[in-house]
Formats: sequence, structure tokens, C-alpha cells
Amino acid sequence: MTHRRGIFFFRRRVPDLSTGLSPVMLSLGTTDRLSAFRLCMRLTAHMDRMLDADTHIDLPDADVQSFFQAELRRRTA
Repeated sequence: MTHRRGIFFFRRRVPDLSTGLSPVMLSLGTTDRLSAFRLCMRLTAHMDRMLDADTHIDLPDADVQSFFQAELRRRTA
């Protein structure tokens, strides 16, 4: 979790691709630390499940970050 300009962000690197790609970042849309922490925990658990299922394995490296951002964004809506 990262805090910028008063807003909290989810931030996580993708294992095995972390040296070549920027971390996945997604605005949590809140300034409340507790709400951000709870949402961050949910997003971390969801991303762990996606990583365990290798849902990104067939994607080109350049598309992996966008894939995770889109999937996690659906979880915050």
C-alpha cells in the first residue's frame, strides 16, 4: 500500500517479472487508512489466487500489468 497526494494505492510486483516490469498500481479511491488496508488485503488475496492459478502465464510480458490492473479494478467496483 502506498500513499500519494492523500490517496491510498495498491502496489505489488509480479513475481518472476518484477525486474522488467513496473509494479501493478491501482488507486484504492480512499483517504481512510483503515478502509485502504482492508481493501488492500482483499486485493492481495485475489492477486495471490490469480498468481497461483497462473492466469497470466500465456500473456506477453507487456500485457501482464494491464491484465492484473483490470482484474483488480473489477474487485474494487
